[in-house]
Amino acid sequence: MVIRMAEYIANRFAEILTKGDAYQLFNMLQEKYGTIASACERIGIERRTFYNWRNARQINIETKRKLLRVAIQEHPIETLKFLTLKAKERTTEISSHLIETLRRHIIEEENPEKLKTLITTTKTIINQLSTPIIENIHHEVENLLKLIDEKASN
Repeated sequence: MVIRMAEYIANRFAEILTKGDAYQLFNMLQEKYGTIASACERIGIERRTFYNWRNARQINIETKRKLLRVAIQEHPIETLKFLTLKAKERTTEISSHLIETLRRHIIEEENPEKLKTLITTTKTIINQLSTPIIENIHHEVENLLKLIDEKASN
């Protein structure tokens, strides 16, 4: 189950990893395996690939997939938490830029019809952003909370 999930997540989300994210995940694996060489071997990359990261603008997508796959297999909770928090930070940042752009366009728009459309669009976007992520996964959360209650009462 973990291997299949790791494969799926690595293929789906490796592209969102920054170079800094990759370093953080690599460091987590290095701590587990003790050396850079051992971590590289487990990931399936050459040690020089890791050392080349310093001078690279970006890390190859396939290398990110390998790294993420192993990180999830070895540390599923920590890695998924890491990805979730990174995604939350980035979503907050881009949402802030979106809101500021909408604000500027509303201020600058002089055509009443275009302004009306822009205001409607803005209200829709605000409503979409106002829904907490937890509401999108409420069934999973409810099931987890029930499990916690069951385990706690045993």
